Amino acid sequence: MPNLLNHLEAFEKQTFIAGEHIIKQDENSRVLYILLSGQVGIVGEHGIHISQISKAGSLIGELSALLNIPRTASVQARSLCECVVIDDVQALFKQHNDVALSLIKQSLERLNILIGALLQFKQQFLQTINSVSLNIEYLPLLQDYMHDWDEIQNQLSSAYPFILQTQFSAEYELNLEAGQILIEEGEYADAFYVLKHGKTEQTRRDNAFYCQYSQTGTVLNIGTQLVCASLATITATETTKVSVIEDVSNLLSNDKLGLELLSQIAERIVQYTDIYVKMKSRFLSMDNNIAPIYRQRMQKVVSLMQEQEKRIPF
Repeated sequence: MPNLLNHLEAFEKQTFIAGEHIIKQDENSRVLYILLSGQVGIVGEHGIHISQISKAGSLIGELSALLNIPRTASVQARSLCECVVIDDVQALFKQHNDVALSLIKQSLERLNILIGALLQFKQQFLQTINSVSLNIEYLPLLQDYMHDWDEIQNQLSSAYPFILQTQFSAEYELNLEAGQILIEEGEYADAFYVLKHGKTEQTRRDNAFYCQYSQTGTVLNIGTQLVCASLATITATETTKVSVIEDVSNLLSNDKLGLELLSQIAERIVQYTDIYVKMKSRFLSMDNNIAPIYRQRMQKVVSLMQEQEKRIPF
């Protein structure tokens, strides 16, 4: 897998001083930035802090560049920063395959971190509630909050799969019988798998979600060139045929396919970030809306959850 930083010498660069906005929420701009040095802060709606970034090679503004939407958050330099400037992402896929493949890999990593945070937040919340001896049965506000997390997990299972419309040539096809496992949760599988026909189910050991897939073009596995390990177990539930690409870099021989995949990744990042920020906002305001007898313990829950969030590598 190419290192993104090794392929940026030819691109325009721009410097930002501490306090300067690199992008502003709601502005219309399609420029993509790649951080070379420095630290930036990301702030969402109502000034809610989302994360800070200092890793060289991190993407800034890729969601608007890919989806043709206004900026979803503001990004401000926290120190002197240098960024690569990419004005045309579509041209990038036609002219710089190595850079485009690295963009897909980094976006997938971001998406999987976000999904992991959403899946873990509910369990961490329950554990923290128990640690301070808050009984959720007597607190309707907390019960409603937990019910909403159940709904979110259902959304994750139904919205996660990528469904490709662009035609591509498979290296070969794989035939599965009902009950045959294509890939195990946590398994490192190199190949890129796409459902051609049949039906599969997706399950996790923690029962976080369950979903069935039968639509032609559904991506069943991205491949370890782009993502570390499978998030779930994929099992055929009837006779199924899967298209296989062993070398993921071959995807970008079709620039439309690579751009479609990256755009779908970006759509889900927007969706899941919005969910995370809204649920976090609700959570942070809970101690103001809870009975005074429980308020001190709820404030402790908020503090503990904020400490845990710092360990999420957004």
